[in-house]
Amino acid sequence: MDDTLAREVAGRIERRWPHARVDVTSVSSITVRLPDARSIDLRLDRLRTHLASCPGDRERDQAVAMFMQTVADAIEPPPDRVEDVIATLRSRELVQFALRGCISRPLAGDLTIVYGVDRPASTLFPTAQALGALGLIDPARLHDVALANLAARLPPADAFEDLPGHPGVYVRDVGDLHECDRLLLTPQWPVIEEALGGSMLAAAPARGVLLIAAAPQVDSLFDATHAIAMRHPEPLGRAILRWESAGWRVNL
Repeated sequence: MDDTLAREVAGRIERRWPHARVDVTSVSSITVRLPDARSIDLRLDRLRTHLASCPGDRERDQAVAMFMQTVADAIEPPPDRVEDVIATLRSRELVQFALRGCISRPLAGDLTIVYGVDRPASTLFPTAQALGALGLIDPARLHDVALANLAARLPPADAFEDLPGHPGVYVRDVGDLHECDRLLLTPQWPVIEEALGGSMLAAAPARGVLLIAAAPQVDSLFDATHAIAMRHPEPLGRAILRWESAGWRVNL
């Protein structure tokens, strides 16, 4: 048994929380020291056992993602500002396997809305109890507050660029991981659809990437969505969505 897994997890922690000091103390243990003098000891035995039974890379990634969520719960302080609670998109699969204790609701296809707390370096997904302590017990109020906070963080969608190699597909990829969450801001989409000149399709193939196209370009949008989801380090969803007056629906 070597320390490959410990070093992989330590590297993920360092990238997500660069302010933390991370030490691999054995093949199955990591110590995380934080600027506020807290020290967190992590054991990897159960994760290692779980990974040994994973049949493929996808299942392995899900297991590691679940472990990283427990790390986030230990490192991140509890939410203390209603203004930081946002609605954000995650894949249905990730929510099922790694974020099961969080509050979520389906959007469409393989995309799920999750209510999180926006941090400078990450998003924390608190429990219902933690959000309730902020006065966000009622699901309708939580949804409205989270959408308003998301809208305040995103600039207007003033321009989409042509996606090279995929005629008729337009992209917003501006370096903001919340760009794909723009799908949730329904008041802006009728205006964008009108500018597009007809029935509109959209996809969020990866964190921070948002694609749109007119309905006749559905094949080009499908190809672009799958290509980006395959190569991107943070894939999101492959569903092609159609804009309707009631919101997004899976395009059939």
